[in-house]
Amino acid sequence: MPTSPWGLPSRVAAAIAVVALAAAAADGVVPLPVDEDAFLKQPIGFTPPGQEALDTAWLQPPAEPYPFPEARVERIRGVLRLTANGEVLDSVARSCWTTTLTGAPLERQLREAGLRLFVIDTDSGAKTPDETWAMFRARADKVLAAVPDAWILARVWFSNVGEDFVERYPEALLTGPTGVTDWGTPSGRAAHHVRPNGLNEWRRYCGEKLHDLMHRLGASPYAPHLVGVYVGALNTGEWWLYKGKGDPGWDYSRTRLDAFRLFLERKYGTAPGALAAAWGREVSLGRVELPSLEERRVWPPQPCGPVSDYNQVLNLPVTNAAR
Repeated sequence: MPTSPWGLPSRVAAAIAVVALAAAAADGVVPLPVDEDAFLKQPIGFTPPGQEALDTAWLQPPAEPYPFPEARVERIRGVLRLTANGEVLDSVARSCWTTTLTGAPLERQLREAGLRLFVIDTDSGAKTPDETWAMFRARADKVLAAVPDAWILARVWFSNVGEDFVERYPEALLTGPTGVTDWGTPSGRAAHHVRPNGLNEWRRYCGEKLHDLMHRLGASPYAPHLVGVYVGALNTGEWWLYKGKGDPGWDYSRTRLDAFRLFLERKYGTAPGALAAAWGREVSLGRVELPSLEERRVWPPQPCGPVSDYNQVLNLPVTNAAR
């Protein structure tokens, strides 16, 4: 049986913790085993030790700087505005998806009305790098032919899962409690029946594709027009998209369990019995499992408890990516 920091079995450590919490509650004060306000203010990653190089592989700068404009987000009269080479850009932009007609008449009229910022949408998640590049070029060429001085913001969609990702990382798919990973194809598009769980494998997979796209953009005639890249998740899902049949009760993938155990280790430490004392139950890091759907339906969740910690492991990869 696992032992506590005091050499006690984790079952005893958990019982002592429950008694201590009960005594504190009687006094009107229930201290948490971890100050979550302070803990959650620090960067919390989910990269296992020894895999840091995988995270930085796609962050290497080019040998020579690309001729991108100097784009900044500046506070002007109390309002955050995007600037390019010192020019304050529009607060609105035209999104150029499949709706941009041949000759771009609407974009030309918008430019005549003073609008100069255009968003070029391109898909990447389920596309090959060549397909992504061809999609961007076709749309950007239409706009620049009609508006030669356009500023461009590239919006890249990363929600759709390519079949190569499914084959390479079957344990990194959004998974229900029964192990199901196929959620149907409500939108009729290829590969929409599966979703990534948004953890390390998906982040690095997207990083590889984004790295390729950035280098193509930098070496292209579009570079002087490009004021930024916005990574989106299609259909307003913004990083955490689920569309399918019923409530999936996600996520019970193997890599989510690995992330959960790594998070608990970093939050409560590796001392024997530390997790049991925090949760007030018999449990150890090496044997802890994801909370069941029944546990997750209990409201409100116990702070510094299994459901609360699980919710943080769902949310933190999303907020980390948005930083």
